[in-house]
Amino acid sequence: MNKKCKRFVIKIMQGGDKMRKISYAAGLGICLLLCACSQQKPIRLLADAEIVSTDSQNQTITVRDAGETTVFGEHGTADCSKAALSAYNSDSGKTQEIGFEDLQVGDYVVIGLYENEKAQAQTETVHAESVKRMRQKSAQD
Repeated sequence: MNKKCKRFVIKIMQGGDKMRKISYAAGLGICLLLCACSQQKPIRLLADAEIVSTDSQNQTITVRDAGETTVFGEHGTADCSKAALSAYNSDSGKTQEIGFEDLQVGDYVVIGLYENEKAQAQTETVHAESVKRMRQKSAQD
């Protein structure tokens, strides 16, 4: 129970006429209902990855972990159909929107997803909230 709900309960317990107590009790019921129904924001997780393959029909990318992250392992799939796709330009320091077709095998990306999907990332397709291409595959790669 949060602080506002506790203060409200204390107010009800203090004296007053019968109608007032009934009003407070109804308000308490509503407050408790709202407290019970409120959900905390899920924790957002950013994972560094390298694209291993793309599926333009399903708008999914198969990736492996890059850097020190351990979310996808050697093989994980992210559904990008509803994700915000962007590319970071290191020369200008700016980010611009891109389309799914701009993502290529070998690109290094940062995938935004919710922490509750981390456990499934190596075995199931997870839903990416965002995909930011940090480094595009170059001719030398």
